[in-house]
Amino acid sequence: MLQISGSGFWSSPNVYLNGGETVIEPDQDRSTKDLLVVFVPPAEQAGTVEVTIGNAVGGSNILNFTYAEDALAPIKFEETRVRAADNTSFKLELISNIQYGPDHRLYLASLNSFVYSLEIDEELRASDICQSESFGYLRTVIGLAFNPADPEIILYASSSIFYWGASDLEGDMLWANGQVSKLRPNFNGNCLGIDGAPIITGLPVSNHDHGVNNLVFDDDGLLHFQVGAATNAGKPDETIGGIDESPLSAASLVADIYSPGFNGTIVYDSNDPGTANQIAGDVTVYAPGWRNSFDLILHSNGMIYATDNGANAEFGNRSTSCTESDLISPYHSDDRLGIVTEGKYAGHANRNRGRNDPKQCIWKNPFEPATEDFMPPIATLESSTDGLIEYTADLFDGQLKSNILASKFSTNDPNNNGRVYRVQLDEKGQLEDDIESLWEGSGLSIEMTPWGDILMPRLYEAEIMALKPDYVAKKDGRLISVSPFRGPVGGRNEVLVAVDGLGKQGIALFDGKPCTDVREQTERSFKCDAPAGEPGKSVQVAIQIRNGPLMKSTGGHDYRYMRI
Repeated sequence: MLQISGSGFWSSPNVYLNGGETVIEPDQDRSTKDLLVVFVPPAEQAGTVEVTIGNAVGGSNILNFTYAEDALAPIKFEETRVRAADNTSFKLELISNIQYGPDHRLYLASLNSFVYSLEIDEELRASDICQSESFGYLRTVIGLAFNPADPEIILYASSSIFYWGASDLEGDMLWANGQVSKLRPNFNGNCLGIDGAPIITGLPVSNHDHGVNNLVFDDDGLLHFQVGAATNAGKPDETIGGIDESPLSAASLVADIYSPGFNGTIVYDSNDPGTANQIAGDVTVYAPGWRNSFDLILHSNGMIYATDNGANAEFGNRSTSCTESDLISPYHSDDRLGIVTEGKYAGHANRNRGRNDPKQCIWKNPFEPATEDFMPPIATLESSTDGLIEYTADLFDGQLKSNILASKFSTNDPNNNGRVYRVQLDEKGQLEDDIESLWEGSGLSIEMTPWGDILMPRLYEAEIMALKPDYVAKKDGRLISVSPFRGPVGGRNEVLVAVDGLGKQGIALFDGKPCTDVREQTERSFKCDAPAGEPGKSVQVAIQIRNGPLMKSTGGHDYRYMRI
C-alpha cells in the first residue's frame, strides 16, 4: 500500500507509473483530496519507476518509487462473505459475537437467545449448522469464551435481559438478571446443550442496552468479563433507563470458577441498586470504571486489552462528585482502547462503590493524565468501536502479527459501513504508532481463522463479512498460525497448524520442541498435540519438512503457554 500526500486531488485522479505504462485507481474509501491510497502492483525486477498523478484536467510533478529486492510484502485483503453450501451468502440473523473454538468450529452468539456453531472450511464455506438450546425468554447472548486449559470442549456464554423495565417481567431484582452459563456439544440430546443452571447469576444489567459482555480466561484460568454501566457517566438519567449503578456494574469482573466450593450466586442486601451491597457470591471487581466494554482479549504480551464505549452527551450528566454532576463535552465522548489492570480505575463513575472509594464518584475523560489510581486509555477511537482480536497469522512478512484489530460497528445506516482499525504496540504494550484504518467496512465483533482470514458478523445484514489475505503463496510449508493460540503449560492439547502448503509432510516445533501425534494432514494444515512449555511464556513456532531445515516464523510469538 502506497500513500501519496499532496493537495487538490479532485475529479477522479489516477496514479501513473512510468508515464502511463501502468495506471492505478486509488482506493476510494481511504483517499481524500489531500491523500491518495493505492496498492502498488508487483514489478518484474527491482528498480526505480516514475510516479505521477493525473486526471482529465492535467498531471502532477514526478516522484520516484523504488522496488527493492528485500521490500516487505504489501498488506492486502480481499473482501468477501462466508458462503453457504450453494455458494450464496450464508445468512444468520442478529449475530452479536463470534469465536473460533478449540474444536475448529465457529461459534456465534445471537440477540435472539441462541448460540450457533458451524463448520467452516478454508474457502469460508459454512456447513453443519447447529443451534443451541434457548437461553430463555428475552435473553440476549453477548459473551463467548473457551478456557484453553479445558481438556474437553466447554463454551462459556454470558446473557442479559435488556430494557427489562418495559418488559412484562415482574420482580424487584430485574436489574440483576445477568448470567454466565456453560454449554457442551452433543449434550442432553442437543447438538449444543446448556449444562445445568448458570454458573454465575445476579450480575447487573442496565434498563437500557448495557449488560454482561465478553469473557476471557487468563493464564491462571481465572474468568474475566466486562459488565456495562447503568448510567451514561455516573448520574442516573431517564434517557438511559433511570437507575443507579450497583456494586458490580461498570467494571471488569473476575471469578475463579474452578476453585473448590465456588459460589456464583450473587446476592445483595437491597433491591435498590444505588444503595445495595453485595453480601454473597464469589465474583469481584478486578478493575472499576468501564462504561460499556464490549470486548476484551488476552494478548501474547500477557496484558488484557478492552474496548469501551464513551459517554453520549445527550444521555445524562457526568458525575463530578458523589452528589454533584455537570454536562459532558462532546469532545470527550470518544470510545476507548485500554489495558485492564487490577485495581486501576478506568474512568466511568459509580456512586454506589464511591461510598467507600470516593474517586469512583468522579467521571474521567479519556484525555486526563494517569494518576496512582486512574489509568487512561492507550488510544481513543470512533464510536462505536467494539470488537477486538490480536492478529496472530504470520502473513505479510509478519507486519500485522501481534497487532490489535478493532472493529467499528456497522449499523443499518448506509453512511456507516464500519471500519477495521490497526493498532500497533511497542515492547511495553503501549501504543507505538498512530492508529490506522486497515479496512473500510466491518461488523460488530471480529475473529481470525487459522489461515488469517478476518471474520466480522454484520448484525443488520444477517451475514458474515470476511477479509481474505491477498498474498503470493510460497507453498513451501511456512507457518501461517497455530490455533488455539494458547494452551496449558503441560501440553497434550490439540492444535491446528495452518501452513503455506506441504502440510502433508511437515511437523511443528514449539520453542524447539516437536508436537506429537501429527494427524489429519492436508496441503495447508495438520493437527497435532502441543508439547509442554514454560508457564506464561509466548514462543515462536517453526516448521520442518521431511527432516529439512527449520523454517521459523518471521518473529514475535506464535503460541502462548498458560500457567496451569
